[in-house]
Amino acid sequence: MAEQYQNALLAWEFDQIYPEPAPGEFDWYFRYARKAVGPILEYCCGSGRLLVPLAADLPGVQFDGVDSSLAMLNRLEVKAQYALGPGWNKQVKLHHNTIEDFIPSRRYGMAFLGLNSVHYLQTKSCVQGFFCMVHDAVLRPGGVFLIAVKEVPEPPFVGVELVSTLKDPVVHPITGTSVGRRLVAVEGKAGEYAIVKRTFEITRRDGSLRTLRFSTIFPIINKSEYFEMLDVAGFDTEMSLGYGLGHSDMMCFAATKAG
Repeated sequence: MAEQYQNALLAWEFDQIYPEPAPGEFDWYFRYARKAVGPILEYCCGSGRLLVPLAADLPGVQFDGVDSSLAMLNRLEVKAQYALGPGWNKQVKLHHNTIEDFIPSRRYGMAFLGLNSVHYLQTKSCVQGFFCMVHDAVLRPGGVFLIAVKEVPEPPFVGVELVSTLKDPVVHPITGTSVGRRLVAVEGKAGEYAIVKRTFEITRRDGSLRTLRFSTIFPIINKSEYFEMLDVAGFDTEMSLGYGLGHSDMMCFAATKAG
């Protein structure tokens, strides 16, 4: 998970910006999850936007969630207690770790990495290595690996705005603090990477303003390169757009390990 979500206030803000799955998103994951043989692993599970409702609809399935942000995992725990009851942690196991360093103790029937989280691997070689690890050391034979990602625009660009303030600043109901965000691509190298800057403006009830800035390197990988990387890792892969609905440019890869 990106550096900014180590901050508890920004983890809360993420939940306000992405309060629920996009149209078709939950159904796409659920379609594979209900057929998975064995436990299910979500990388970059965040605050449980997908993991918790999947676990609620599949009470007989074991889930593991991995994230590097304790602030996000704390939010997931609260949601899981509410949705799954006091015995939630018998069905869901949480792991505070990066996706590269997490070493599973069991093999999975399904693993998934959603909402552009593959970008946090930063380089093409890291992405390739991660795909190979999932195939060789994470999935059971016949297991499926799901990835949802948008292509990063190609440089050259200078201050090209990818996404302006996504919504009006969100206001915390207890503290009265408001948080606004902006996402701007500032530089990069064609075919290799883009450096993306996030700016968060935090305004407290007394009017004081705090600005937080974070920069992340996103690898530039197009559709054919994703197919090639997954093929090199040993997967048989198919892709749809917009979680099978074709309503967005979100590339949704379903990569199956041979049984």
